[in-house]
Amino acid sequence: MSKMMVFMACLLGLSACEGGSGAQTLIYGQGQTEDGPLDLRLDFYPVSEECEALRPTVLFMHGGSFTDGSRENGEGFADLFNQAGFNYVSIDYRKVGDLPVANPAYQSVGQRVAERASISPEANPLVINAAISAFEDAVQAMAFLRAVGDDLCHDANRLVLMGHSAGAVMALNVAYTLDNHGISRPRVRGVISDCGGFHGARTMAGSDVPLLHIHGLQDTIVPFSEAELLWSDARRTGTAMQLLTFEEEGHCVPLEEAMADGRPVLDWMVDFATDVVSGRRPVTQRTLD
Repeated sequence: MSKMMVFMACLLGLSACEGGSGAQTLIYGQGQTEDGPLDLRLDFYPVSEECEALRPTVLFMHGGSFTDGSRENGEGFADLFNQAGFNYVSIDYRKVGDLPVANPAYQSVGQRVAERASISPEANPLVINAAISAFEDAVQAMAFLRAVGDDLCHDANRLVLMGHSAGAVMALNVAYTLDNHGISRPRVRGVISDCGGFHGARTMAGSDVPLLHIHGLQDTIVPFSEAELLWSDARRTGTAMQLLTFEEEGHCVPLEEAMADGRPVLDWMVDFATDVVSGRRPVTQRTLD
Protein backbone atom coordinates (compact mmCIF):
# COMPACT_ATOMS: atom_id res chain seq x y z
CA MET A 1 0.00 0.00 0.00
CA SER A 2 1.36 3.42 -0.88
CA LYS A 3 2.10 6.12 1.67
CA MET A 4 -0.70 8.16 0.12
CA MET A 5 -3.20 5.38 0.86
CA VAL A 6 -2.04 5.18 4.47
CA PHE A 7 -2.29 8.96 4.75
CA MET A 8 -5.82 8.94 3.38
CA ALA A 9 -6.80 6.18 5.81
CA CYS A 10 -5.52 8.29 8.66
CA LEU A 11 -7.50 11.28 7.38
CA LEU A 12 -10.59 9.12 7.64
CA GLY A 13 -9.91 8.58 11.34
CA LEU A 14 -8.30 5.15 11.04
CA SER A 15 -5.30 3.80 12.87
CA ALA A 16 -2.81 2.30 10.44
CA CYS A 17 0.36 0.34 11.11
CA GLU A 18 2.49 -2.26 9.42
CA GLY A 19 1.21 -5.83 9.66
CA GLY A 20 2.93 -9.13 8.89
CA SER A 21 4.22 -10.01 5.43
CA GLY A 22 3.69 -6.50 4.10
CA ALA A 23 0.07 -6.26 5.22
CA GLN A 24 -1.39 -3.00 6.35
CA THR A 25 -3.31 -3.27 9.62
CA LEU A 26 -6.30 -0.96 9.93
CA ILE A 27 -9.07 -0.42 12.45
CA TYR A 28 -12.28 -1.05 10.55
CA GLY A 29 -14.77 -0.37 13.33
CA GLN A 30 -15.70 -0.97 16.93
CA GLY A 31 -17.70 -3.69 18.63
CA GLN A 32 -19.54 -3.31 21.89
CA THR A 33 -18.42 -5.48 24.81
CA GLU A 34 -19.22 -5.64 28.50
CA ASP A 35 -15.94 -3.78 29.07
CA GLY A 36 -16.72 -1.04 26.55
CA PRO A 37 -16.00 -0.54 22.84
CA LEU A 38 -13.40 -2.82 21.26
CA ASP A 39 -11.35 -1.74 18.23
CA LEU A 40 -11.72 -4.24 15.39
CA ARG A 41 -8.76 -4.73 13.05
CA LEU A 42 -8.11 -6.14 9.63
CA ASP A 43 -4.96 -6.93 7.67
CA PHE A 44 -5.06 -5.61 4.12
CA TYR A 45 -2.80 -7.25 1.53
CA PRO A 46 -2.73 -5.20 -1.70
CA VAL A 47 -1.76 -6.69 -5.02
CA SER A 48 0.89 -3.97 -5.33
CA GLU A 49 1.55 -0.40 -4.24
CA GLU A 50 0.54 0.88 -7.66
CA CYS A 51 -3.14 1.32 -8.50
CA GLU A 52 -3.85 1.71 -12.19
CA ALA A 53 -7.43 0.41 -11.75
CA LEU A 54 -9.56 -0.61 -8.79
CA ARG A 55 -9.20 -4.30 -7.98
CA PRO A 56 -11.52 -7.01 -6.67
CA THR A 57 -11.00 -8.11 -3.08
CA VAL A 58 -11.38 -11.33 -1.11
CA LEU A 59 -12.43 -10.84 2.52
CA PHE A 60 -11.44 -13.79 4.74
CA MET A 61 -12.90 -14.76 8.14
CA HIS A 62 -10.96 -17.23 10.28
CA GLY A 63 -12.28 -20.23 12.19
CA GLY A 64 -12.07 -21.14 15.85
CA SER A 65 -15.62 -21.93 17.04
CA PHE A 66 -16.12 -18.25 17.91
CA THR A 67 -13.72 -18.75 20.83
CA ASP A 68 -10.25 -18.88 19.25
CA GLY A 69 -8.24 -17.79 16.24
CA SER A 70 -7.18 -14.45 14.81
CA ARG A 71 -6.86 -12.63 11.52
CA GLU A 72 -3.29 -13.97 11.23
CA ASN A 73 -4.77 -17.42 10.54
CA GLY A 74 -5.77 -16.16 7.10
CA GLU A 75 -2.35 -14.93 6.04
CA GLY A 76 -1.57 -18.07 4.05
CA PHE A 77 -4.08 -17.27 1.30
CA ALA A 78 -2.85 -13.72 0.68
CA ASP A 79 -0.24 -14.60 -1.96
CA LEU A 80 -2.65 -16.96 -3.72
CA PHE A 81 -5.21 -14.25 -4.33
CA ASN A 82 -2.71 -11.41 -4.80
CA GLN A 83 -1.11 -13.35 -7.65
CA ALA A 84 -4.56 -13.73 -9.22
CA GLY A 85 -5.10 -9.96 -9.10
CA PHE A 86 -7.17 -9.74 -5.91
CA ASN A 87 -6.59 -7.61 -2.88
CA TYR A 88 -6.90 -9.80 0.20
CA VAL A 89 -8.26 -8.93 3.63
CA SER A 90 -8.30 -10.98 6.83
CA ILE A 91 -10.34 -9.68 9.75
CA ASP A 92 -10.56 -10.08 13.49
CA TYR A 93 -14.01 -10.14 15.07
CA ARG A 94 -15.50 -10.39 18.55
CA LYS A 95 -15.30 -13.81 20.19
CA VAL A 96 -16.61 -15.29 23.43
CA GLY A 97 -13.65 -14.06 25.47
CA ASP A 98 -14.29 -10.48 24.41
CA LEU A 99 -17.66 -10.57 26.21
CA PRO A 100 -19.48 -9.08 23.21
CA VAL A 101 -22.72 -7.19 23.57
CA ALA A 102 -24.82 -8.26 20.61
CA ASN A 103 -26.76 -5.74 18.57
CA PRO A 104 -30.49 -6.30 19.26
CA ALA A 105 -31.13 -6.18 15.51
CA TYR A 106 -29.27 -9.50 15.21
CA GLN A 107 -31.20 -11.38 17.91
CA SER A 108 -33.62 -13.00 15.46
CA VAL A 109 -30.60 -14.27 13.52
CA GLY A 110 -29.29 -15.79 16.75
CA GLN A 111 -32.55 -17.63 17.29
CA ARG A 112 -32.29 -19.06 13.78
CA VAL A 113 -28.68 -20.10 14.36
CA ALA A 114 -29.67 -21.94 17.53
CA GLU A 115 -32.18 -24.02 15.57
CA ARG A 116 -29.61 -25.62 13.29
CA ALA A 117 -27.34 -28.59 14.01
CA SER A 118 -24.05 -26.78 13.29
CA ILE A 119 -24.55 -24.77 16.45
CA SER A 120 -27.03 -26.97 18.28
CA PRO A 121 -29.97 -25.74 20.36
CA GLU A 122 -27.98 -26.89 23.38
CA ALA A 123 -24.97 -24.78 22.44
CA ASN A 124 -23.60 -22.38 25.01
CA PRO A 125 -25.58 -19.13 24.66
CA LEU A 126 -22.27 -17.28 24.90
CA VAL A 127 -21.18 -18.92 21.63
CA ILE A 128 -24.38 -17.93 19.86
CA ASN A 129 -24.05 -14.39 21.23
CA ALA A 130 -20.47 -14.24 19.92
CA ALA A 131 -21.55 -15.64 16.55
CA ILE A 132 -24.18 -12.98 15.88
CA SER A 133 -21.77 -10.31 17.13
CA ALA A 134 -19.26 -11.64 14.62
CA PHE A 135 -21.87 -11.36 11.86
CA GLU A 136 -22.25 -7.69 12.73
CA ASP A 137 -18.48 -7.23 12.69
CA ALA A 138 -18.24 -8.77 9.23
CA VAL A 139 -20.84 -6.31 7.95
CA GLN A 140 -18.81 -3.48 9.52
CA ALA A 141 -15.70 -4.69 7.69
CA MET A 142 -17.59 -4.80 4.39
CA ALA A 143 -18.95 -1.29 4.94
CA PHE A 144 -15.48 -0.05 5.81
CA LEU A 145 -14.04 -1.43 2.58
CA ARG A 146 -16.81 0.22 0.62
CA ALA A 147 -16.23 3.56 2.35
CA VAL A 148 -12.47 3.66 1.73
CA GLY A 149 -12.41 1.58 -1.44
CA ASP A 150 -10.75 4.12 -3.70
CA ASP A 151 -7.97 4.73 -1.17
CA LEU A 152 -7.26 1.01 -0.91
CA CYS A 153 -7.56 0.35 -4.66
CA HIS A 154 -10.62 -1.79 -3.88
CA ASP A 155 -13.55 -2.04 -6.26
CA ALA A 156 -16.52 -1.90 -3.89
CA ASN A 157 -18.66 -3.74 -6.43
CA ARG A 158 -16.34 -6.76 -6.64
CA LEU A 159 -16.10 -8.29 -3.18
CA VAL A 160 -15.91 -12.03 -2.44
CA LEU A 161 -16.47 -13.43 1.06
CA MET A 162 -14.41 -16.42 2.19
CA GLY A 163 -14.59 -18.24 5.51
CA HIS A 164 -13.11 -21.22 7.31
CA SER A 165 -15.25 -23.14 9.84
CA ALA A 166 -16.77 -20.46 12.11
CA GLY A 167 -15.68 -17.91 9.50
CA ALA A 168 -17.59 -19.87 6.87
CA VAL A 169 -20.66 -19.76 9.12
CA MET A 170 -20.18 -15.99 9.10
CA ALA A 171 -19.78 -15.77 5.34
CA LEU A 172 -22.87 -17.89 4.65
CA ASN A 173 -25.13 -16.11 7.09
CA VAL A 174 -23.97 -12.63 6.10
CA ALA A 175 -24.44 -13.38 2.41
CA TYR A 176 -27.73 -15.29 2.52
CA THR A 177 -29.52 -14.81 5.85
CA LEU A 178 -29.26 -11.24 7.10
CA ASP A 179 -31.52 -9.68 4.51
CA ASN A 180 -34.25 -12.12 5.59
CA HIS A 181 -34.07 -10.45 9.00
CA GLY A 182 -34.19 -6.89 7.71
CA ILE A 183 -30.43 -6.35 8.07
CA SER A 184 -28.73 -4.74 5.09
CA ARG A 185 -25.14 -5.31 4.09
CA PRO A 186 -22.96 -4.32 1.12
CA ARG A 187 -23.32 -6.45 -1.96
CA VAL A 188 -20.99 -9.39 -2.55
CA ARG A 189 -20.27 -11.24 -5.77
CA GLY A 190 -19.68 -14.70 -4.33
CA VAL A 191 -18.97 -16.84 -1.26
CA ILE A 192 -16.26 -19.44 -0.63
CA SER A 193 -17.15 -21.65 2.34
CA ASP A 194 -14.84 -24.23 3.89
CA CYS A 195 -16.88 -26.51 6.20
CA GLY A 196 -19.46 -23.92 7.19
CA GLY A 197 -23.13 -24.32 8.03
CA PHE A 198 -26.10 -22.45 6.63
CA HIS A 199 -28.33 -22.59 9.72
CA GLY A 200 -31.60 -22.82 7.92
CA ALA A 201 -32.92 -24.30 4.70
CA ARG A 202 -34.86 -22.16 2.23
CA THR A 203 -32.78 -19.11 2.96
CA MET A 204 -31.43 -18.36 -0.52
CA ALA A 205 -33.40 -16.13 -2.83
CA GLY A 206 -33.88 -16.72 -6.54
CA SER A 207 -30.57 -16.78 -8.41
CA ASP A 208 -28.73 -15.71 -5.28
CA VAL A 209 -25.01 -15.03 -4.82
CA PRO A 210 -22.90 -17.90 -6.27
CA LEU A 211 -21.35 -20.29 -3.75
CA LEU A 212 -18.30 -22.54 -3.68
CA HIS A 213 -18.65 -24.91 -0.73
CA ILE A 214 -16.03 -27.41 0.46
CA HIS A 215 -16.98 -30.15 2.93
CA GLY A 216 -15.82 -33.53 4.26
CA LEU A 217 -18.33 -36.37 4.56
CA GLN A 218 -16.83 -37.41 7.91
CA ASP A 219 -17.31 -33.99 9.49
CA THR A 220 -18.74 -34.43 13.01
CA ILE A 221 -18.59 -30.75 13.98
CA VAL A 222 -20.52 -29.29 11.07
CA PRO A 223 -22.32 -32.36 9.69
CA PHE A 224 -22.33 -32.93 5.95
CA SER A 225 -26.11 -32.58 6.10
CA GLU A 226 -25.46 -28.83 6.20
CA ALA A 227 -23.78 -29.08 2.78
CA GLU A 228 -26.78 -31.03 1.48
CA LEU A 229 -29.10 -28.27 2.71
CA LEU A 230 -27.02 -25.71 0.86
CA TRP A 231 -27.08 -27.80 -2.30
CA SER A 232 -30.83 -28.34 -2.07
CA ASP A 233 -31.50 -24.64 -1.55
CA ALA A 234 -29.22 -23.67 -4.41
CA ARG A 235 -31.00 -26.08 -6.75
CA ARG A 236 -34.41 -24.85 -5.60
CA THR A 237 -33.55 -21.20 -6.23
CA GLY A 238 -31.40 -21.56 -9.34
CA THR A 239 -28.34 -20.30 -7.47
CA ALA A 240 -24.98 -21.23 -8.98
CA MET A 241 -23.15 -23.58 -6.61
CA GLN A 242 -20.05 -25.73 -6.72
CA LEU A 243 -19.92 -28.40 -3.99
CA LEU A 244 -16.56 -30.09 -3.49
CA THR A 245 -17.05 -33.20 -1.38
CA PHE A 246 -14.33 -35.31 0.26
CA GLU A 247 -15.28 -38.83 1.29
CA GLU A 248 -12.48 -39.42 3.80
CA GLU A 249 -12.14 -35.93 5.30
CA GLY A 250 -13.56 -34.68 8.58
CA HIS A 251 -14.00 -31.11 9.73
CA CYS A 252 -12.35 -28.69 7.32
CA VAL A 253 -10.50 -30.06 4.32
CA PRO A 254 -6.76 -29.17 4.11
CA LEU A 255 -7.18 -26.70 1.27
CA GLU A 256 -3.48 -26.37 0.41
CA GLU A 257 -3.20 -30.09 -0.38
CA ALA A 258 -6.66 -31.20 -1.48
CA MET A 259 -7.60 -32.14 -5.03
CA ALA A 260 -11.13 -32.14 -6.42
CA ASP A 261 -11.99 -33.75 -9.73
CA GLY A 262 -8.28 -33.87 -10.56
CA ARG A 263 -7.62 -30.19 -9.84
CA PRO A 264 -6.14 -28.46 -6.78
CA VAL A 265 -8.85 -26.98 -4.58
CA LEU A 266 -6.85 -23.74 -4.55
CA ASP A 267 -7.37 -23.53 -8.31
CA TRP A 268 -11.10 -24.04 -7.84
CA MET A 269 -11.13 -21.16 -5.37
CA VAL A 270 -9.24 -18.75 -7.62
CA ASP A 271 -11.23 -19.69 -10.71
CA PHE A 272 -14.52 -19.29 -8.83
CA ALA A 273 -13.54 -15.87 -7.47
CA THR A 274 -12.32 -14.75 -10.89
CA ASP A 275 -15.56 -15.82 -12.55
CA VAL A 276 -17.90 -14.11 -10.10
CA VAL A 277 -16.09 -10.76 -10.07
CA SER A 278 -15.98 -10.86 -13.87
CA GLY A 279 -19.73 -11.33 -14.10
CA ARG A 280 -19.51 -14.95 -15.26
CA ARG A 281 -21.82 -17.54 -13.73
CA PRO A 282 -19.87 -20.51 -12.34
CA VAL A 283 -20.98 -23.90 -13.62
CA THR A 284 -23.15 -25.64 -11.03
CA GLN A 285 -21.61 -29.01 -10.17
CA ARG A 286 -20.63 -31.28 -7.32
CA THR A 287 -17.61 -33.52 -7.02
CA LEU A 288 -16.66 -36.47 -4.80
CA ASP A 289 -13.05 -37.28 -3.94
